[in-house]
Amino acid sequence: MLTDLLVFSSTVSLTYAVVYSKVFKPLRDLCDKWNPTKDLIHCTFCTGFWIGLLVYWQRERTEVLMALTGAMITYIFFMLVKPLFDKYEKNA
Repeated sequence: MLTDLLVFSSTVSLTYAVVYSKVFKPLRDLCDKWNPTKDLIHCTFCTGFWIGLLVYWQRERTEVLMALTGAMITYIFFMLVKPLFDKYEKNA
């Protein structure tokens, strides 16, 4: 059960990073030049499927899954708390 949760959250985290983050922009730009993968790399459903397979194959390597899960939890926490910080800074 815990491994399944790690696989799920790691897939979400890595999919978001590949599709939207600045770190993977060079990869997206490269895929844009190569037509067969052009739409794949910009689609969370498509990218999530392939990343899900890769993460599932690595499910025994829990340290990798924990790192990706930690990244997702940190990102979600930041997105929830950031508006509160912004509001506080405006009032200060």
